[in-house]
Formats: sequence, structure tokens, C-alpha cells
Amino acid sequence: VSMSFERGASVTYIFQEPFSVIQNRSAAVLSVPSQYSKTRDNMALSFQTTQSPAMLLTVNTLSQQYVAIILARN
Repeated sequence: VSMSFERGASVTYIFQEPFSVIQNRSAAVLSVPSQYSKTRDNMALSFQTTQSPAMLLTVNTLSQQYVAIILARN
């Protein structure tokens, strides 16, 4: 999970799964044991900045990438 607040400033959190995955760049499919597969994850983060962020949240999973952009006034 990465957050970008303004040009040159960012915060990165790494969540470690209970298993190790070694990704083979030449492999077309990445195998993950079924007992560790998840159907969904819920996460909430909040923070304050002096400027509106260009990119608020990016999440990369084994199969997909999500980007959420929120511009709001408090």
C-alpha cells in the first residue's frame, strides 16, 4: 500500500502474508496455496495534508491493482 501526499513525499506500508511467495518473472501463473487465498480485504486509512493529494491510495495484489483518488475539503 502506498500513499503519495505531494511531489517527492510518500509513505509505503508492506503487509506480509503468512506464506512466502517467490515470483518467477517468466511464469504465466503464480501459484498460491488455497488455504491462504482471500476473497476480499477491508482497510481504512486517514490523514491530513495541506494540499490535495494527486494519488491517495494504490493497492497491488497478486492479480490486480487498485487506485483510489479522493479530493475533499474538511
